Amino acid sequence: MRAEHALAGAATVTLRRYMELCDVPAAGYSRQELEGLFTRDAVWQGVGSWNAERFGQVTTPPRIADMLESYLSPGSHFTVNMHMLGRGAVSVRDGGVEGCWPMVRLSAYVAGGSDITLTRLRVRFQTEDDRVLISRYEPRRLWAKALDPEQVMALAVWWEKAA
Repeated sequence: MRAEHALAGAATVTLRRYMELCDVPAAGYSRQELEGLFTRDAVWQGVGSWNAERFGQVTTPPRIADMLESYLSPGSHFTVNMHMLGRGAVSVRDGGVEGCWPMVRLSAYVAGGSDITLTRLRVRFQTEDDRVLISRYEPRRLWAKALDPEQVMALAVWWEKAA
């Protein structure tokens, strides 16, 4: 039971670090660290019509990092992109970990506009090189609403102070 609890905890730490690296601006961003959060055969797949159409399926850590960096690079897409991960349901089976988490994302865009989005994350993890890494990442957009950019900035500042 302790081993299962440790695996579930390690998976959550991995996912939280992934969220931090996907924030814009990201403190301490490292492509090598981002790639290192995924197994060698990882799959990142948008689920549901909105995410499937925009992101599709991407495989392997270098390709996943390429796709993410197209959004995360300074000035490319976001001026602000903040991820708030909710409490997840995690289970350990057959040496792997599976979980489902709600995530709220606050975004302001280079092209103008801003929004708040609710996404359900389904994530699988495997142990590789004695680390618990993401083997499958499936975000499904559930809801989104446009916000005034000032609201996004105020919420982002609040989140940074609360976190």
